Amino acid sequence: MSLRALLTTILCVLLLGPPAVAVAPDTSADHRPPRPPVSVRVASFNVLGSNHTVRSHSWRPGRARAKIARRWLRNERVGIAGLQEAQVDQLRVLTRKRWRSFPDPRHARSTETAQSVIWRRSRWRMVEAHRFAIPFARGQQRLQPVVRLQHRRTGRQVWVVSVHMSAERGRRGAHERRVGRARLVRVVRHLERTHHPVVVTGDMNDHRRVFCALTGRTRLVAASGGSNGADGCRTPDWMHVDWIFGSRSISWEDFRFRDGVWLDAITDHVVPVVRATLGGRR
Repeated sequence: MSLRALLTTILCVLLLGPPAVAVAPDTSADHRPPRPPVSVRVASFNVLGSNHTVRSHSWRPGRARAKIARRWLRNERVGIAGLQEAQVDQLRVLTRKRWRSFPDPRHARSTETAQSVIWRRSRWRMVEAHRFAIPFARGQQRLQPVVRLQHRRTGRQVWVVSVHMSAERGRRGAHERRVGRARLVRVVRHLERTHHPVVVTGDMNDHRRVFCALTGRTRLVAASGGSNGADGCRTPDWMHVDWIFGSRSISWEDFRFRDGVWLDAITDHVVPVVRATLGGRR
C-alpha cells in the first residue's frame, strides 16, 4: 500500500470509525423450549340483566339467577367467559368466589359491567385491559371490554373481547350494528398485530352479517364452523345471536349450544361453549 493510501485509510478511520462488521442474529431465543399448549373452556353468556326482571312473575331476581349461573359455570368447567347484560349486583355475585372480572364490579356502573370478561383467578391473571365504544340502543355509546390474560403456569397469553351489539330494530338498529361490526373489526386487526391469539365472544344480535364480516375482514374463525374463502362466505349449519370467534392458531373442540333446565332458570339465551387449545396448531 502506498503512503498516500495508508494516510487516507487512517484519516477515514479517525473521522468515520472502523468499517461496519456484519453481526450474526441472536438465535439464543430460538433454543428456548416452546411453551406447552393450554386448554380452556370458553363461553359466551348473556345472563339476562337484573334490570330486565324487576317485579317479574316469570324470572327470579338477578342476584338469585347469578348464583345459579356461578354453579353452572363451575359444573361446565368454564375457565373464561364473555358476559353480556350482567348488572353490578349480578357480577358481584359471580365474582365472589374463584373469579375475577373486567370491569371490576366494585368500581363500575351497571352500563359498564353489562359487557364484561370473567376468568378463573387460580389459572389466569390479567396483564392489561382496555375498552372501546360501539353504538347501542337509542343513541347510547356502550363500552366493550378487551382483556389480555396470561396463564399462570405456562405464561401463554390470549386476548378476550366481549361484545353486545344493538338489539334495536329497523334501519336505526341495522346502522348501529353495522358501525359496531366495523369498530370490532378494527380492534381485532389491531390485536392480531400483537401476535397473541384473540377470542371474541358476544351477543351480536345478528347471524350471517357478523359471521361474514369477522371471518372475511380479520383472521378469525367461528368456533361453531363455517368458512369464508375463495368459494364465498359459508355460515355454520346452526346459528344463534350468541357467538364465539377466535384466531386460526387456536384448536376448537366440543363446541355446543347449551340449554336446558339450569339455563332456562337463568337466561332467555342459549350459551355457546367450546374447548379452546392455545398453541394447539403450528
